[in-house]
Amino acid sequence: MIRRLGNRTRGIPNSFRSTVDVLAGAPTELTYASNGDTNSVFYYIGTNGLREAWTNPHTAGRITVSANPALIQGTIEQLVDRTDNTVHSGLDASGNYFRFDLGASRTLVLKSFGFRQRADNTGTQANALYLYVSNNGTTWYLLNTIATASRAIQTYNLTTGTLSLWNSVAVAAPGAYRYIQFHAVTNNSASGYITASEIELYGTLYQS
Repeated sequence: MIRRLGNRTRGIPNSFRSTVDVLAGAPTELTYASNGDTNSVFYYIGTNGLREAWTNPHTAGRITVSANPALIQGTIEQLVDRTDNTVHSGLDASGNYFRFDLGASRTLVLKSFGFRQRADNTGTQANALYLYVSNNGTTWYLLNTIATASRAIQTYNLTTGTLSLWNSVAVAAPGAYRYIQFHAVTNNSASGYITASEIELYGTLYQS
C-alpha cells in the first residue's frame, strides 16, 4: 500500500526529528504487500512517484547503488532491476557491502526490507546481515545499536538454500536516513562475500 501522510513526524523519536522536519512535502508511506510488489521505495522512485512508466532508478540517475569490493558477477544496477539476476561481490571479509544512496533530496524511515537470494547457486547465499544507516555517507550507525536500549548488535538472519528465495524482514529504524547499507556477516560457505539478486526497501519516504 502507498499512502500520503501529510507533514507529520509522529512515531519518530524526538532526537531524530530534525532530520525529518527540514524536508518539505508530505511523506509517502510505502508498505510491503508481497515479494516483488510495486509498493517499494525503488519502484516509487523508478516511476517518479508513480507518474511515469518504471525505469531502473540507478540507471536513471535517481539513486546510486554501489558495492564493496568490486563485483565479480553481475552489474550493480541489477540489484534494483526487478529481476533475479545474481550480483556477487569480490572477497573482502572486513568490508563487503551493498550500499544505496537515495539522493540529496530523499530520506527514508526504514521499516522493512526484502532481500532476494542469488539465483544461480546456494553456496554463497547470505545468511546473516548487519544493517547500517547514514545521512552523510561518512558516519555510519549500526542500526540496532541506536534502535535498542541495550545497544546490542543485531544480526538480521536470512533463510537460504533455495534459488531466488525472498526474505522479508521487519526493521525498527529510529529516524530518516539517506544511505542504507547491507553488510554480509556470514554466508553459506565462507565470510567475505555478499551476493543477492534483488533488494527492496519499505518505509516512510521524505522528499524535498
